[in-house]
Amino acid sequence: MKATANLRCQKAVFFSQFETPMQCPDPRSFGFDGSNPYYNLLYAVAKALQPQLVVDLGTCTGGSASHLAAGTNGKVISIDIEIRADARQVTV
Repeated sequence: MKATANLRCQKAVFFSQFETPMQCPDPRSFGFDGSNPYYNLLYAVAKALQPQLVVDLGTCTGGSASHLAAGTNGKVISIDIEIRADARQVTV
């Protein structure tokens, strides 16, 4: 029981950092229009976890990938089944 309570406490502390949206300061990120905190959440999670590799499925125009990349020093691979004319291709 004590281990379960400790795990719950750790989860609460981890997830509490995402309650207040963190604005992505990186000027290379794009696509955020202020109406949806989704991109800021992706940025905050990447910043907190610092993954070495992120795979983004469903690139669309690349907004989510740009926010994931801004939050980590790891590699971001973004994949989509169609090529859109308005998609951005960035290699860093």
